[in-house]
Amino acid sequence: MARRRRRVSGRSRLATFAAVALVLVLAGLLINGVVSGANSSNAYLSLVNRSFAAQTNSITQAQTVQGQQLSTLLKEMPTLDRQSVALKLADLVRDTQQASEGQQRAGDGGPSGTAGSSMNAIVSARAAAVAQMATSIDGLLGLEQPTSPGLSGQPSSGAALLPSSVVVARLSAAGAQIAKADRAVLGTRVALARAPGNAHLIRNVFVADSSLLSPTSMASLVSSLSSSPSLAIVHQVQLVTTSLSPSPLPNAGAFQLVQLPPTHQIVVSVTLRNLGNVFEPHVSVTAVLTAPNGQVLRTSRAMGSIVAAGALNLVLPRMLVSPGALVQLTVTVAPPAGQADTSALGFQAGLAIAASSGGA
Repeated sequence: MARRRRRVSGRSRLATFAAVALVLVLAGLLINGVVSGANSSNAYLSLVNRSFAAQTNSITQAQTVQGQQLSTLLKEMPTLDRQSVALKLADLVRDTQQASEGQQRAGDGGPSGTAGSSMNAIVSARAAAVAQMATSIDGLLGLEQPTSPGLSGQPSSGAALLPSSVVVARLSAAGAQIAKADRAVLGTRVALARAPGNAHLIRNVFVADSSLLSPTSMASLVSSLSSSPSLAIVHQVQLVTTSLSPSPLPNAGAFQLVQLPPTHQIVVSVTLRNLGNVFEPHVSVTAVLTAPNGQVLRTSRAMGSIVAAGALNLVLPRMLVSPGALVQLTVTVAPPAGQADTSALGFQAGLAIAASSGGA
């Protein structure tokens, strides 16, 4: 009986030892798997971070050049002509936007921490600030932005010119945005250097001379732009032709008297030309019919916009008349604010409308 109990006890201890050994083996395998997994994860993050750094450094080098171009433009802009300023601003807007899109793709790989989102925000802020500078200067000078590099295009805005005070405020806000983005670069560089892979981001300041971005500098820039002879705004709209419907009768009528066939309405059409260098968004044309005693009988008005060096055809709403009437037609174009020469903005003619057959 005692021998049997000793045998059972021995078998129990053997089973216990086997169980403990199995647990130790499994624990070892688990720990080894965790360590291996951690090592594998760190290796992967190292590759991702270094790839992100390589792509970002390439974009950063391009951004350094763009920042230098912006700094030079801020200094030299008042001495340039209008076309040069428009082209240089358009190039900077395009290049910084492309850099922002490239940085977004670089961050899609998922670098450690907030490095990806931080650099995206920095490059995007620069692009947005440059775009705001461009639209503000366009609004001040009435520049026409090319639709593609090297091509003259449409005006940057259909709105009226911006007041100097508004432009100063917008340029100052854009400058502050660039300066803030530049300051944020250091923290991103440090964070990525401490992450797996110890990836290195090169130093990058978009505008090295931050004084160029100050409100005082922007106010001085706007003043210089506004007074620059090479950037001066020229308003010069002209009335080129005036035509009537129905068409005047040929070889009829006394001097300065236009004879029309019998009709109950006339329609005035005009062609305008913009000989200035700025987009004119609200050009108003008015036609008035008056009786021989000076009484205003009918008035018709139309509006349109003309790009610099462009033309505009306007058809005014019809005006009712009576067959057999004698009226005076006066067409006037409201001069844009700032246009000094108004000699080619009017047309006058006496109209003799033939009576209907039968004298009605």
